Amino acid sequence: FTLDEINLSNKMIDLWTSFAKTGVPTSDSSSVRWEKYTNNDKSYININIKELKMEKNSSGKACDLYDLTINTTVGALFL
Repeated sequence: FTLDEINLSNKMIDLWTSFAKTGVPTSDSSSVRWEKYTNNDKSYININIKELKMEKNSSGKACDLYDLTINTTVGALFL
């Protein structure tokens, strides 16, 4: 793994660990605060090898695949 990949992995570990402990995903290695996604705000975190940054998705398309996958998977569990 490259140093950038290791750093990204460590940030993801920090985010998931913080979320499991507190319900708020934060990372000591990043100053980004992960904002709650709402239908009005549509904030999400862009996670890539160089940086973590909050972005807004006014069209909601960034979550369409996720919504489709979750709805299909969860729906199949209860059929």
